[in-house]
Amino acid sequence: MDKVKKKIMEKAAIEFGWSKQKPIVYLNRAEMIAKMYQLKGCKFAMLFLNTDARLLRKSKYDKTDKNTYEKGQVRKISYMSIMAGAEYENVVNNQRIRENHPEYFEAAEKVWGRRLNGSKTVMEHVNKDKEYNLYFQVIIPTKINPHAPKTKRFFIDNTTGEKIDTKTIECFMPKKSKSKRQETEKEILFRTPKVENVLALVTDKVIYQIRETMS
Repeated sequence: MDKVKKKIMEKAAIEFGWSKQKPIVYLNRAEMIAKMYQLKGCKFAMLFLNTDARLLRKSKYDKTDKNTYEKGQVRKISYMSIMAGAEYENVVNNQRIRENHPEYFEAAEKVWGRRLNGSKTVMEHVNKDKEYNLYFQVIIPTKINPHAPKTKRFFIDNTTGEKIDTKTIECFMPKKSKSKRQETEKEILFRTPKVENVLALVTDKVIYQIRETMS
């Protein structure tokens, strides 16, 4: 394991209070996919991700303020509550019923990717460069479930493994947009993180950690 990855995992353990009480099982990518594939019936779990922060090249407040980081240099390390194995359309309609919306919601047809062997948690996609990738399909329940742990995040310089002060890059973070089709007061957050960006999965009081992130 290289020094940068080790630093990232050490900082994640500190930032997210990586529990020493939970047993840790180390998995390779294929085993992690199999574990996610097995999550069915609106299973609640926790997911740890290492993703590109996708910063803007110029400040959203002052276009003369330029981002000095290289593309992909800033990584977002996040920890989030997820609901796996749920049908997005059903979850939205259940929320619409709770909010007394009479009309039925129908999810738009996917413009990319397809379910892997009919799975509700794993999807596959071949991009324009003919690259094959796998993704997890999850719902973030924090806005509809007050008991769900809130999403946490911090940012890392991928060249050094050092933590970046969020305040110094906030102006370069893209503005978040809300779904216009759900028409719910509490938005249903649907996410498709790439498998290669997963650091760990916590379910049934066990931490399943990707083996390459071991110290």
